Amino acid sequence: MWRQMGVLTRRFATVLLQDRKNVLILLAQAPLVGLLLGMVFSKGTPQDHRLVVFLLTISAIWFGCINASREVVKELPIYLRERAVNLQLFAYMGSKVLVLTTLCAVQCFMLLMIASPMTKLEPQTVKIVVALLLTSWTGMLMGLVVSAFVDNADKAMAIVPVLLIPQVIFANVIATLEGPTHMFAYSCMVSFWSVDAMLNSLPYAPGLAHHNWGQGILALSLFMGAFMLAALLALKRHDRLC
Repeated sequence: MWRQMGVLTRRFATVLLQDRKNVLILLAQAPLVGLLLGMVFSKGTPQDHRLVVFLLTISAIWFGCINASREVVKELPIYLRERAVNLQLFAYMGSKVLVLTTLCAVQCFMLLMIASPMTKLEPQTVKIVVALLLTSWTGMLMGLVVSAFVDNADKAMAIVPVLLIPQVIFANVIATLEGPTHMFAYSCMVSFWSVDAMLNSLPYAPGLAHHNWGQGILALSLFMGAFMLAALLALKRHDRLC
């Protein structure tokens, strides 16, 4: 498995880097979003910071999801041929995760390095970096699930906004959630937990966050595990086509 993963990781990284225009577009999103946040929220009030954290969360999910949403389906015929000659699921998925987590990390660091000083965020660096990375990686695994389930790239791109819009609505920022909507967000929404985790990295977190940092990180980790399992199961269902 490890040998297969190494070969596939090098191949995927090479193919990805050969499409320089696409890589530049993906990387340019982060500084652009950071600059826009800095322009709009330059006053740096606590309410501004709550909105900045919310938009950092949505941006991180978007980065991860858009990075990964086409990466399985666009090479599905190749995957099926290699699967027929003993390609292992964990090796294939591991190669995607290794490369895409690196890309997501670069985007998150660029976003935070620009947005944080411009919006006077002043967070605890380790806490906000860990929360932002886990958020983006969860979005990436969500994108891999989509890519493994659909049969063409156009469908994958059409589904991504459908996944992102609920993350905006149920983040518990635009409106305070209560009753069934709160339970739904608590159980199903990455953004709900990511916002709380990142708010806990700010100096005045007790006035803004509903859960502590550890709870948020644990929830994001559980989401990552669930999406990883879903992606593997989605890949497994293609075995009947081999």
